[in-house]
Amino acid sequence: MLKEEITPTLAKLKEERSSFLEYQKIVRELEHLNKLYIAYKYVCAEVCTFFVSVPVPVLTPFVVTSSPTTASRPSTPLNPSPLAPQIRLC
Repeated sequence: MLKEEITPTLAKLKEERSSFLEYQKIVRELEHLNKLYIAYKYVCAEVCTFFVSVPVPVLTPFVVTSSPTTASRPSTPLNPSPLAPQIRLC
């Protein structure tokens, strides 16, 4: 009689317990990933705000010499800033 009533109930409870533990693990991971996402958005907003607030010097693309023969055409291109490739909008 015990085996007929208790064993199936015990097996069902063990299965429900393992399902609940898996659910808790997923919820913890989701909360952790959500916190990482919020932190990423914060850092990205800070970086974008920094680059927007920093005045960017206006560079002319070419240096024009004053000689009459080359005054109408550009001579040498300016080297871009070393920070230029690193700037990325969020």
